[in-house]
Amino acid sequence: MYDPKFILTAAELILDKVNLLNTQLGACEDAGVPLASAISMLTGTPMMSIKKSRKAYGLLNFTEGMITGDPVILVDDLAGSAATLRSAQKLLKAFNIPLAGQYITLINKTQGTHDTYLDAELVSLFTCEDFAMSWEDYETKYNKEPSFGFYC
Repeated sequence: MYDPKFILTAAELILDKVNLLNTQLGACEDAGVPLASAISMLTGTPMMSIKKSRKAYGLLNFTEGMITGDPVILVDDLAGSAATLRSAQKLLKAFNIPLAGQYITLINKTQGTHDTYLDAELVSLFTCEDFAMSWEDYETKYNKEPSFGFYC
C-alpha cells in the first residue's frame, strides 16, 4: 500500500470502475489513506480520513480533511470482516453525511462475498485468492518467474 508506483497504478485501475461525479472520498483509517490519496490526487476529488474513534487531542474530531456534504465513497485496503467499513458508515450516518452507491477496497476477501454489504457496489481489484499461490504456482500459471518489488 505504501509503494508509490503500486498505489498509483492501483488507483488508475480503480478509476475505470468507479463513478466519482459529485462525490468525496472517505479513507478508512489507516490503510485506506494511501489509496484514497492517490485517487484524490489523480482526479481532484475531495478526500477526508475517517477514524474509528475521536482523536484524543486537538479538536477531538472523528475526521480529518474537508467534508463537502457530497455522498462519500468509502475507501479501505481490505473488505474482510466489514468492521472498519461499517464503523465509518455508522459515523457518517450519525452526522447525516450520505454514502455513495459504491465503496472501494483494494482486496475483497472472496469473490462475491462482500459485493453489497453496505447496500452499495463494491469496487475492488483483487480477492485474497489472487495472492494465495506459491512461486511455483505463479510460474506455472503465468509461465514466468515473479518479479515483484523489482524496479524497471
